[in-house]
Amino acid sequence: MKQIIYDIETYPNLFSLCAYTPHLELENEWSFVISPWQNDWFKLRRWLWKLSISPQWEMVGFNSSFFDYPVVHHVYDTCKPNADAATVIDAAYAKAMEIINTPFGGVHRWQHVIHDSGCLSPQIDLFRINHFDNVARMTSLKVLEFNMRSKSIQDLPYPPGTRLDERQVAEVVEYNMHDVHQTAKFAEHCSEAIEFRRQLTEEHGQAAMNYNDTKIGKQTFIRRLEAAGIECFKYDENNKRQPRQTPRNEIWLKDCILPFIKFKTPELRALGDWMMKQCIKETKGVFTGLAPTKLGELRQYCNPEEKPKGRIKVLNTIVRGFQFDFGTGGIHGSTTGLFAEDDGHVVIDLDVTSYYPSIAIEHHFAPEHLGEAFVTTYAALKRERVNHPKGSVENAALKLALNGVYGDSNNKYSPFYDPKYTMCITVNGQLMLAMLAEALMLNIPGLQMLQINTDGLTIRMPRDQESELARICKFWMNRTRMELERADYKRMWIRDVNNYIGEYTDGKLKRKGAYEHDMEWHQNHSALVIPKAVEAYLVRGVPLERFINDHDDTHDFMLRTKTPRSSRLEWGGKQVQGTSRYYVCRRGKYLVKVMPPLKGKIDERYLGHHCTIHRDKSGERRTGYKTELMNVFEPEKVTDIDISFYINEARKLIEPFVDNTDVEDLL
Repeated sequence: MKQIIYDIETYPNLFSLCAYTPHLELENEWSFVISPWQNDWFKLRRWLWKLSISPQWEMVGFNSSFFDYPVVHHVYDTCKPNADAATVIDAAYAKAMEIINTPFGGVHRWQHVIHDSGCLSPQIDLFRINHFDNVARMTSLKVLEFNMRSKSIQDLPYPPGTRLDERQVAEVVEYNMHDVHQTAKFAEHCSEAIEFRRQLTEEHGQAAMNYNDTKIGKQTFIRRLEAAGIECFKYDENNKRQPRQTPRNEIWLKDCILPFIKFKTPELRALGDWMMKQCIKETKGVFTGLAPTKLGELRQYCNPEEKPKGRIKVLNTIVRGFQFDFGTGGIHGSTTGLFAEDDGHVVIDLDVTSYYPSIAIEHHFAPEHLGEAFVTTYAALKRERVNHPKGSVENAALKLALNGVYGDSNNKYSPFYDPKYTMCITVNGQLMLAMLAEALMLNIPGLQMLQINTDGLTIRMPRDQESELARICKFWMNRTRMELERADYKRMWIRDVNNYIGEYTDGKLKRKGAYEHDMEWHQNHSALVIPKAVEAYLVRGVPLERFINDHDDTHDFMLRTKTPRSSRLEWGGKQVQGTSRYYVCRRGKYLVKVMPPLKGKIDERYLGHHCTIHRDKSGERRTGYKTELMNVFEPEKVTDIDISFYINEARKLIEPFVDNTDVEDLL
């Protein structure tokens, strides 16, 4: 298939569509403008018609399913070929405003989306493929321009709703084409993901071109269930498809917890007994709506954080100096410091293989409305995946199917929805892992718990206790029917359970959180020189100042700020675009994010050499430090970098692992 990358802009007196393709050498850019000064509607309509009758072409956009294509489709459907500019502009702008004013969430966001079978030409939406339509991962094209290290980061030159003059129209069209080329650049990064979806569609008949990974997994599982004769959907009196589900008003945890889960320490035994008495009414991370019960016995060992109306956010208990945190989403716990192997000790990571799928399969947990056939299908998918080589389409699709179902069991729009199933997996998962941790702590002298997190734990223990470790792991695996995988670390630098560096014995590194510099697209790629310098210091002993001074990747010094619509960004007192690239320097101007005032709060304090917060006369909050903007990246102009800023930020990441007397040695 050949791709045409496109993007549109809509204003009260402008509708433009720009497009680009890398597949043609001569005419590979198109710019269609409908305004009071130009009317390319006939040309645009004919161009769209040619695409519709050319099966080798597909249209690629960014957030195009939710915005660009519905506008284009509406205009194509409602405006005649000889329509005047005003008619086309009014139709496009009215549809755009209708979409913009529709809440982006739940079923609302889909009401304007055109089904694949109704599109003029096949559509690929990079926004949906990367799951940026998920609130936690939502990412704009401007942010991607920063993350892709684009030469130029351009924001919309005039606010939506502005009535443009002829010069401004030309600027917006230029910006429109800029976005097209940035979308094309991101499409290159997504080429493997697109090809995977194309193979899945062609080889398996699964229309998956715009599915994110989770949806691919979910749809794969649904297709297997339906092939086995299990109905995942029902139809109402209007023949509208509805997912079969098992909603719950309340869930008693005693009905979820497996009978073999027992503890020996009084701390964990009290927590287990307390959980058996609880009734929850929601499953999103907190215990709420708990059954009335006295917490006196629990308080002897645990420290529940109490909220009004009996709300408990986190349950934690300390066993032999290590704190376990329990929640409806999983178990967490961590120490802080540097932990290394030596002649007498090993640092070991134990992970449960395919933990959540294995819990469901081995203990026959299923959404109630799907029954035992759910477990049978789950187990068959797990066995089948082993028969396909790694890297194959089949292996990848089955992996997504195995991993994607659990999360969807708590999705009220899913045919897997049954909150009790969700709790059966998460509560048993954390309690079984706590059983393993307890057994290790009680039976291996000198063992130190380093961290525990959802599907695994990390320990430091004497080398001469390897046989005892093997015995405990074997017993736990037989009891729980789970499988453990072991990895050995040479060293670990742990700030907390979500932020650490681990160096395996083979020299490979595992980075997480603040210490990560190989980022995903939805993450903030700012100032990567900082985690790189920290890694160089911790792993290789390179002084921070030397690394940062010698670092020759100028872009690693760049930071990105993103301002919501309720705020504005100012540089040197003048408003600049909301998404901007900059670096910290000694003689620059203050980059200030001006935000709405906090109700009832006056906040005036000094945060250090680079950052202050104060209130101006309007009561607005301002933050900022001296910077130089780099929205057009010109590395030769990057001068006067304030090295001390980057060193100080790096020192913050290292300080948990060094004594105060050693801080100067970092430099």
